[in-house]
Parts: sequence; structure tokens; C-alpha cells
Amino acid sequence: MTDTQILTIVLSTVPTMLTVLIGILVNNARLSDVRSSMSDVQMRLMNLEAKFDTRFDLLLSKAQGR
Repeated sequence: MTDTQILTIVLSTVPTMLTVLIGILVNNARLSDVRSSMSDVQMRLMNLEAKFDTRFDLLLSKAQGR
């Protein structure tokens, strides 16, 4: 292989490799955003569950007081 052929191969593969690497980085950033959103949803559900538990206990105490 001549130097020109090697240079042509290298120059044709570098943009593809850079595109793949950028895609991986962008995808990783989006995944961390999704994890963050899921964490927020989980915290809201836990707060909602605590409210329901409190109200359910209140209803039970009223029902037992009859």
C-alpha cells in the first residue's frame, strides 16, 4: 500500500469514528437526564404514598372509634 492509500483510508474512517463517539456521548447525556427524571418521579410517588398512608390511618382510627 502506498502512503496515499493509507492516508485515504485514515481520512475516510476518522469522521465515522468521531460521529460514533459524539453519538455515544449525546446518548449518555440523555440517559442521565432520564435517570434524573425517574428519580424525581420516584420521590413524588413516595410522597404520595406517605400521604395516602396518613389518610388511611386517619380513616381507620375514625372507623374504630365508632
